[in-house]
Amino acid sequence: MPTWPSAKVPIKLVLDASQVYSQDQIDGIVELFLAGVSREKLDPILDVCVAAYLEQLDEDGQVDFKSKAKIFTRAYDFLGAIFRRSFILSISQNLPQIS
Repeated sequence: MPTWPSAKVPIKLVLDASQVYSQDQIDGIVELFLAGVSREKLDPILDVCVAAYLEQLDEDGQVDFKSKAKIFTRAYDFLGAIFRRSFILSISQNLPQIS
């Protein structure tokens, strides 16, 4: 789990503690996204999260949340790229050689 520099606490735990979203909302978004639904179907869940962000966090809290969310997504984008490359290399090395 990614952490920010000089910290022992995983970023996701800090984001979760903000209570801007719930695990049920995450699960709902993932399920709908993987089912290939249109953005309009995702918006109601996202709108609830945006409302919580605006209502529950003061300006400093919003800046802090946004900063940590960016770090989190950048770290996972990077890790995702590494895992995709590793997966593709693993598959290609295990394919039978064509003469």
